[in-house]
Amino acid sequence: MNRLTSGLVSLCALFLAVGCNGDPTESLRANGVDKLVAAPSSIFLQLGETKSVDVGALDAQGNALDFDYVVTSQGTGISVKRDSSFRGVFLSDSTFAVPPTDRQFRFTITSTAYGATSFTVSAGGKDVVVPVQVIAQNAIAATFSPAVPNLGDTVTITAPAGNTFTQTAVLHIGANPDSLNPVIVERDPAGAFIKFIAPPNVNGPITITEVKSVGAPDFTFSPATVDLLTTPAF
Repeated sequence: MNRLTSGLVSLCALFLAVGCNGDPTESLRANGVDKLVAAPSSIFLQLGETKSVDVGALDAQGNALDFDYVVTSQGTGISVKRDSSFRGVFLSDSTFAVPPTDRQFRFTITSTAYGATSFTVSAGGKDVVVPVQVIAQNAIAATFSPAVPNLGDTVTITAPAGNTFTQTAVLHIGANPDSLNPVIVERDPAGAFIKFIAPPNVNGPITITEVKSVGAPDFTFSPATVDLLTTPAF
């Protein structure tokens, strides 16, 4: 019995000691924000596309912290705003809103121009920079002149700002064989435009191989034009 009583006394003493000392990680939490984390840490966008990035703060132990995350810097060619539906709560039966502070904010990013840019989110004295590359990966906002040519006309396709055509780029129409694809007659040495003669019976986009975008200068892409080329039926 004495041995059991002694054990209980020791156990109670241990609990009291822990209670007096408090949370052993309290000093880490007291130091505030250790870093801000963005997920994903960088994004690729096509022109006019929208994607989201989640941003949160962590203390030195990796615990999430509540803050008001603010976009303090925004580069050109993008629009950034907080997602008003992410982690929202009902304030009443009919009112839904996001809280002024939370462990994580979601930001939506919409591209408005080609190029390499970024935005910065700040909270608790820390910043995180999210790089954004706006590239013509699958679609390109190139223009045709004339947009509706006659048979035999020379058509100029012009690359949008921030993009260029390589000197070996090829033009494709759907799954046509090479003999039914546009015939290139001139290339701009700087890659700003390509002049070609289109075949008849075209009513669709043109795919350009080997397009370079300033947002990703080490890569080449093969996007299709957003605008359609239309040639007379034959």
